[in-house]
Amino acid sequence: MSQSRLAFTTIALIAVLTASAVGQDQNGDSVASFIHPDFCATVVVHPSQIAKSELGKQVQFPALVRSLIEQADVDADTAMQFWGPDKVTRLTALIDPLTGGDVGFLPGLVVEFQTPATGFQAIRALWPDSRVSTTDNSLLVELDTLAGEEIRAYIANPRTVLIAPASTLEKMRNAPQNAANQLRRQFENDFDNSGLMVTYVSGPALKKTQELTGLNSRELRDDEQTDEFVKTLLLDVLSFSFKLSVDARPTLNLKVNCKQATTAVELSEMLNGGVDTLVLAISTPESRKVLKQEFGTEVPSPVTGLIDSPAMRDFIRALQFERHGKDIDLSLEIPKPVLDLASKSSLELAESAKPIPDDGNWVVMFRSESPKFWNTNTNDGPNRFAIPLSRAPSNIKYLRLKHEDGSSVIIEMSKSQLGKQFERGQFGWVGTNLNQWNGRHLGIYDRRWTDNERGSVHIWPLQNRGIRGWGFGNHVKIDDGQWHAWGGKTIPKTVFEISVKSGQLTAEERQALLK
Repeated sequence: MSQSRLAFTTIALIAVLTASAVGQDQNGDSVASFIHPDFCATVVVHPSQIAKSELGKQVQFPALVRSLIEQADVDADTAMQFWGPDKVTRLTALIDPLTGGDVGFLPGLVVEFQTPATGFQAIRALWPDSRVSTTDNSLLVELDTLAGEEIRAYIANPRTVLIAPASTLEKMRNAPQNAANQLRRQFENDFDNSGLMVTYVSGPALKKTQELTGLNSRELRDDEQTDEFVKTLLLDVLSFSFKLSVDARPTLNLKVNCKQATTAVELSEMLNGGVDTLVLAISTPESRKVLKQEFGTEVPSPVTGLIDSPAMRDFIRALQFERHGKDIDLSLEIPKPVLDLASKSSLELAESAKPIPDDGNWVVMFRSESPKFWNTNTNDGPNRFAIPLSRAPSNIKYLRLKHEDGSSVIIEMSKSQLGKQFERGQFGWVGTNLNQWNGRHLGIYDRRWTDNERGSVHIWPLQNRGIRGWGFGNHVKIDDGQWHAWGGKTIPKTVFEISVKSGQLTAEERQALLK
């Protein structure tokens, strides 16, 4: 994942973790006006309200937001000037389902700022390489790509910015105002001043599923390839809303509206019966392995500590879903022990994500014989070590790739480039850890060493050829797993170390600098 795409994901993550809603924007278009009939869900964040609440104070919400921004590998101080909880009035995620291919959904974001005319600066703070469209001065393009689509931003009014993949942004900008719109109607009905509000309607997602599969409702229910939970959300549930109040006594509220009363009976029994299963599932060794595979790193200890705590388990077991006709309801106050644990965990999480103190010397980011640990939080011995790229010092100038025999090569590098692929002159860097041809690609390459020879190792694979260099790659025309290279030559498995430096190079180090 590139760093600017991570910035987009970070904003979306904030929207998914916390939210609130206000019905109309006092300074322009309402959020509802951007809801297209194709959209199936909304998630809304009111950062300033959360930060001022007792819940926000307990979980150190501003520090948590800063921690998330730092994961995007941008200048956090600059970004917080525009994206801090006191700067953003409201942030709303609009979910565009089943957009094609293997993409489950694309999120569109509506960001409303406290101060007028900050949209351009805010976008540039997270996407410094974005540019203004040549055909529309209110449109910023080339933020990055997501699922093969270009991410764009549109300045809707002096306080409001829309950010989304191009097709979803087009829908947001041109949402019909008079058409039948299930989600918009449900959103307006559900709206209150809750600290978190999620609204979902099944109609748009079901319609899109039927268009893509060619199956009617009966055929979809009988389809063995469709997950049972997905069938329930599409075929049995009309809508649901989830709210979290952030007042003095934080409370969770969930309401599910089913199509049939019999379905509500079955679903409520399933939910109540699944609570104990959830308690067990979230803390088994197997579930931890799944989470590690999903996120590419160990689950942070503050998170596992919260999950494993007796207070959290008691809270989960206290969840009781009640049925009223076709509706299923849940209302539960969050107990103080859980809030205290959440506060402790969020502080530890924010602290663990801070950049490493910079004294100008080399900072080791990775040391292993396997590239799979790149950009993870791993410490399983001296030769299986890595830290997330977000923790690199902000002002790095150089990257060093070192062989276990002590030899090394150095290239110029910035923090924002660490997770990317780029070229400067005849040399290039691959920090994406691309997994292709049965091998991951991580290292430095020399464009003069482009070939398609069997048995060579390509650090950067191209169409019908590739480029050799230093680091990890695939075994050309054999593709029998992960291989290593040094100086363009295939070598036995070895430990590589990747370090970064913000200070000046020594005379000896300058001899290893590739230019």
